[in-house]
Amino acid sequence: MADNRESRSAIFARKVRALRQERGWSQAQMGQQLARYGQKLGQSRVATIEDTGSVTLDQADAFADAFGVPVEVLLYEQPPAASDIYIRQLQRLSRICNAV
Repeated sequence: MADNRESRSAIFARKVRALRQERGWSQAQMGQQLARYGQKLGQSRVATIEDTGSVTLDQADAFADAFGVPVEVLLYEQPPAASDIYIRQLQRLSRICNAV
């Protein structure tokens, strides 16, 4: 069965581009914003991210910080409710504790 959902990377790329453009930032200015959050990226790397959505976790976090949004906003078409996120985090912690 084919899954027609957009990939997380594609969503990330699209949302980064849209949020950057909403703020009127060039790709070079986006790189300058990211440097404030510990991710010094040049214009060409920002362009690649907007094309592919391929980032490290630290880069994704820096984009979220630069835009002032939770990282889930960049990863999901419809971000999950905060309560759902907390429940999943608690479930993960529980599995880790049980494994230890």
